[in-house]
Amino acid sequence: MPKLTKRLIEAAEVQGREYFLWDDDLPGFGLRVLPSGRKGYVVQYRAGRRSRRISLEAHAGDLNPVAVLLNKCNLEIAPRWAEHPPVNPVDRERIGGSEGWCGTNGLAADVRYFGDLIRQRALTELGDLYPKIRLPKEDGGTDANVVTWIWARTVVSPNPAAKGNRVPLLSSYWLSNKKGSEVWLKPEISPDRSRIHFQIVHGRPENASGLIPTFGTLGFVLR
Repeated sequence: MPKLTKRLIEAAEVQGREYFLWDDDLPGFGLRVLPSGRKGYVVQYRAGRRSRRISLEAHAGDLNPVAVLLNKCNLEIAPRWAEHPPVNPVDRERIGGSEGWCGTNGLAADVRYFGDLIRQRALTELGDLYPKIRLPKEDGGTDANVVTWIWARTVVSPNPAAKGNRVPLLSSYWLSNKKGSEVWLKPEISPDRSRIHFQIVHGRPENASGLIPTFGTLGFVLR
């Protein structure tokens, strides 16, 4: 087996069982590839007559993008910008002060500054789409910001009772089906059947199967 390079490690394919790739230039050093796709470094050595193996820090694979991103930040980006001062104009004014920019402090300052800058610009451009709303009493009864929207495609209902109005296509009405923390959407149809409002309901419904379209939600909205 040739030297373990980044390209060779990334190209190591997942198999039905774990296997090892050993480095010829560094005896005892190798890569373990698990069926789950996880990759980790190992060191194998002999202690007397017995062979021992030590696992080292894991090497994230594409099956876990969060781990890949964290490793990239910690192993590539952070060392590259270590011992560098920040580039943002606010923190650069303090370079001559008593606070030193050792390690990754400069990089962290830039992440905070530009992250806040992007957040403020996003609020300016999209803030009207995420207004404050009054929560129901069971959720505290206070004001809170809308943090997300659930989008759904709509189609003209074939039901004559809908009078040609559009209905949403949702894969599920569940917001959370975790036992003990069930939250779901209850459709409420206006008297003239022109609009559908959704009420957030806590607790498990009597007919839980009706929240999943594969169990016949077609009539759940229009009845």
